[in-house]
Amino acid sequence: MTASNGTIIVRRMAADLKGLKTQFLEYIEIEKGRSVKTVENYDRYLMRFLNFAKVKSPAEISEQSVREFRITLNRSAGVTGTMKKNTQNYHLIALRAFLKFLRKRDIESLNPERIELAKTSGRDLDLITADELNRIMKAPARFSNFYSLRVCVSRNCAGSIKTWTSRAMNSRYAAREKKCASYFSPRRQKKRSQNI
Repeated sequence: MTASNGTIIVRRMAADLKGLKTQFLEYIEIEKGRSVKTVENYDRYLMRFLNFAKVKSPAEISEQSVREFRITLNRSAGVTGTMKKNTQNYHLIALRAFLKFLRKRDIESLNPERIELAKTSGRDLDLITADELNRIMKAPARFSNFYSLRVCVSRNCAGSIKTWTSRAMNSRYAAREKKCASYFSPRRQKKRSQNI
């Protein structure tokens, strides 16, 4: 076998790996129903791994290459310092999904169960205070419909949560929203607390 034949074989194997990646991306989009943005992200994550590991066939994906990739991700620069654990996990999730796809097709590769995700801190919950709960409980007597109450709760207790419907679509409720805003305004709360 000549050197040129050897390079042809290597290119064909690499093309097969790229072809498998393309088939996987089509599979998650069509059969799994993932969004186009998710497919784009998976493509980027897998390309990052394949370029790093320089594997030519699925059988060459090893625990050692995944471990080295994880170390590289952990030391990579992120927006604020190093790459966040969640972002690192996204890379590993995409790789695990690809390995599961290969296993489903009876293609020899690393067992996807061998890849564990990094531990991440729990999410912080922004819970309402007892004061806010009391105001919510008193609010139904002040408002004639559920929409007005919903807007008040949304504005008062869940600042980052959007109302269920767009205010532009519900312009007829503008007067009720204004009433709600004045009911929960800081100035009115101050007067109410002085009267008690």
